[in-house]
Amino acid sequence: MNGSNFRKNGNTSNRKWGNITPTQCFSRGLLELLETHNLKEITLSRVSDACGYGRATFYRYFDDLYDLLSKCWSSLGLDFRVNVKELLEPAQWALTMFDRLFMQLESSSRSLAAIARRNPPTGRVGCSLNCYLEQGVLASEQRFLGAAKRSSQAGVVSLHVARTIAMMLTCCFYSDEPLLRKEAEHDLLYLLRTVTWDMR
Repeated sequence: MNGSNFRKNGNTSNRKWGNITPTQCFSRGLLELLETHNLKEITLSRVSDACGYGRATFYRYFDDLYDLLSKCWSSLGLDFRVNVKELLEPAQWALTMFDRLFMQLESSSRSLAAIARRNPPTGRVGCSLNCYLEQGVLASEQRFLGAAKRSSQAGVVSLHVARTIAMMLTCCFYSDEPLLRKEAEHDLLYLLRTVTWDMR
């Protein structure tokens, strides 16, 4: 990608990406590089060349490439909000959240599969994606339960639910042998079958 396609002020203008901020540009640039390279092969110079921004701009937003990696997943545009009026049991809430995120991730499935071919699911990139999903789900779950969550076990249950959803999503989209949606839904419900919110 040619750096001359970019304006080097607050926003970039590129035929491929349209008007995006420098942080979005660096995020998309890294994800595109990960489709064809292992993370260990990617340097700051490569990312800067792909985005048309220099090191000074990069360091204005990120500490290093690993910091960019942890933040680049937001460019997938996932919406973690689940709007339901009644209090659902953990398995039902998890299935609702899983289905919502599954549909959103489908548009990025080819990109994620390409990244997984170059960067193993158990490596730094796969773990970073899993962590991003887990944190987003956990934050959404806490908003869903609100002040109703009282017991000391609630934190453990919440973490278990969030990690299970994140794991099933990575098994579907970032895996050597991706799970089909129905298989993942079945496994998700199986793994959470005995979990309940403890509101005491």
